[in-house]
Amino acid sequence: MITSAMAPDISLFILTIGGLLAGLWVPERYRLVWHRCMIIGLWGIVWLVSQRMPEVSTVWLHGHWVDDSLAAVTKLVVSVSMIMVLYYARPYAVEQQLFKLEWTILHLFTLQGMYVLVSAYSLLTIYLGLQLMALPMYAIVAMSKTGRAVEAAIKYFITGGVASAMLLYGVSLAYGYLGEIGLPALVQHAGSQTEVWWTVIAMIFIIAALFFKLAAAPFHMWAPDVYEGAPWSATLLIATVPKLAVFAVLFRLFVEILPDYQSYWHEWLLAIGVLSITVGNGLAVVQQRIRRLFAYSAVAQIGYGLLALVPGSEMGYAAAVFYLIGYLLAVLAGLGCLVVLNRSACDTVDDLKALNQDQPMLACTLLLSLLSLMGIPPLVGFLGKLLVIQALFDAGYIKVAIYILLMAVIAAYYYLKIIKAIYFEQSPPLKNACLSSTHRYVLMGHGLLCVWFGLFPAGLYLYCQQVVQSF
Repeated sequence: MITSAMAPDISLFILTIGGLLAGLWVPERYRLVWHRCMIIGLWGIVWLVSQRMPEVSTVWLHGHWVDDSLAAVTKLVVSVSMIMVLYYARPYAVEQQLFKLEWTILHLFTLQGMYVLVSAYSLLTIYLGLQLMALPMYAIVAMSKTGRAVEAAIKYFITGGVASAMLLYGVSLAYGYLGEIGLPALVQHAGSQTEVWWTVIAMIFIIAALFFKLAAAPFHMWAPDVYEGAPWSATLLIATVPKLAVFAVLFRLFVEILPDYQSYWHEWLLAIGVLSITVGNGLAVVQQRIRRLFAYSAVAQIGYGLLALVPGSEMGYAAAVFYLIGYLLAVLAGLGCLVVLNRSACDTVDDLKALNQDQPMLACTLLLSLLSLMGIPPLVGFLGKLLVIQALFDAGYIKVAIYILLMAVIAAYYYLKIIKAIYFEQSPPLKNACLSSTHRYVLMGHGLLCVWFGLFPAGLYLYCQQVVQSF
């Protein structure tokens, strides 16, 4: 039944609209109670998603919406990640006077857009999901109302508009020449060689728009400025949850819709992946501002995920899913530590000097996050990189795999630079670093998950394989 299949989506919509209407009548002194009720509601939706892991894909709403394992797994991960984002960002939002009704509601609308995006089975629903996800994030960035935040929001909005224009242009080409906007119909109706070429051209525009959202090179120009100018709470959101949702759409296009077109897209996907790793790591090395460093690091990390798709093999696809989940886990822990410090002046690597002396639990969590992003065993990031390299080796991309290893060595430099500041340099005591013990223990548990999935990855990897095999 469609009602059962869309139960999480409908529940999230009811929670968002109901929370908005109820929040209008909640006095300011009860805002925290209302916010916690929203979090409890999200946990209920997580339970609903976990109860529905379909083994067979089912298409609803006249081919515009699909219920399959990829959508279910992505909804589960992004929902839990959004809860973590709201939990980690709340102390900072309270301190910066951002903790208002619209702050929580905009995050829920962003999550609703991700739900639509990962279940999209037509070009129309991809566009609607992407816009519903992106528009609230523009507002979240601008909520600080400082000059830097407004500038970042404008840059984010303009580049997002460019991405939307490219997506709509690709949709118009596909519909104009094939008369269809459903994803499977695009391939089925491409009978002649002319129609095949127009399908490829349309998909180039659509996929380029998604690369904008992922900040893959050379579509990354917005990321460093937006990461740095946005409030820390908004940076935490932009750098984590939306990337997995957008990557799920790319995964569906490459794995399910366009496998027969691999000869057209695998070479330029290889070029985008290698360029992302090169540009991201090369520019991150010279960064002193912590958020710009994380922005360029994200560009490189997305490159690893894209390269896992290049072989077109089941192993590569499973490696891509595993890698992106591991990356999301690590970067959420790392940026979560920086956000809950509640220090607006924590903008450079030097501001993290001697963090271990004042906040040893946060320092340990940040260390585990950085080591995972670096790819050091036995953390989950190491196994993710290993699976990507193994998939490339097995497919004959030996030079690319060796290049990844070399770039990982370069990436270790700027991660070790942060670790050196945290543990081996002296600094005056931190100001305004009073944290609740709950946040410390939750973050520490989050960091230990990076170790757990690195030591015992079988369950997560088998789950990723099941997602791939369902296509």
